Amino acid sequence: MTVKERLIQYIKFKGITQSNFCKSIGVSVAFITSMRVSMQPDKIKSISLKYPELNIHWLLTGNGEMFKEPQPSAP
Repeated sequence: MTVKERLIQYIKFKGITQSNFCKSIGVSVAFITSMRVSMQPDKIKSISLKYPELNIHWLLTGNGEMFKEPQPSAP
């Protein structure tokens, strides 16, 4: 699974649109669709500040769990 695929998985789990996610971190709505291999450090920082529960190590490598702490199931 790629960084892009893991990011999409996280967004779906959160129950938000890709567009709203992009707006929330201050990037264009095409950010996710235009991703290739990974992300620039400033984008990673924006994501980690806006979504502190997300395990960035998991996002970038696929190792570990999606969340830093156990989360309740999505509705």
